[in-house]
Amino acid sequence: MTFHSVRAPFDALVGEVLVGRGQNVGPQFPLMTLTDVSSFRVRARVPTAELARLPQLTAKEDAPERRAHVVQRLGALEQRVGASVRGRDGSVDPTSRTASLVVDVPDPLGLSAEPPPPQALLLGGLVDVELETSALEGVAELPERAVYEGAHVYLCDEADTLRKRAVSLVGRTPGAVLVGAGLADGMRVVRTRLIAPVEGTRLQCEAA
Repeated sequence: MTFHSVRAPFDALVGEVLVGRGQNVGPQFPLMTLTDVSSFRVRARVPTAELARLPQLTAKEDAPERRAHVVQRLGALEQRVGASVRGRDGSVDPTSRTASLVVDVPDPLGLSAEPPPPQALLLGGLVDVELETSALEGVAELPERAVYEGAHVYLCDEADTLRKRAVSLVGRTPGAVLVGAGLADGMRVVRTRLIAPVEGTRLQCEAA
């Protein structure tokens, strides 16, 4: 019996160790699991209705890099890193009506970054993915707090009373939603978050 050193041909994180000290192993016996730290892969869910805004997902393999950002939030600490979109994996969730995108994050631990990041991406952690999309015209941006029950807002009508209105959401940005239909010029949307709103309540409305 002799001792040997086993080296991986890439920088890696050690995951599960499958053998113990002093245990006899053979040529086909797995020793441990490794994760290549040169790149992490993120799977993101995107509403199928928004796929039309992502023309880069149908581009050819030799197309320019399709850029994105991956954002990890740990309490008050926010880590934002560049990434690239590889494309869709072909799966669609019929319940949430979302498609799965594959996003690659180079150097997720920041080993080559200068200065090094305050916190590396956590393997298996939850992150937000921001994608570059085509421009939208004729949409209104509202804070998330102004939207209720998925796709309703409250208006201050001509009589300064509270009215509920259905809208169509066509996208999201950090902390906000994009409304594509259901609003018209001059409508006054209540942006303050309401607790148990009741239609017909008298309001003191002010211009934004």
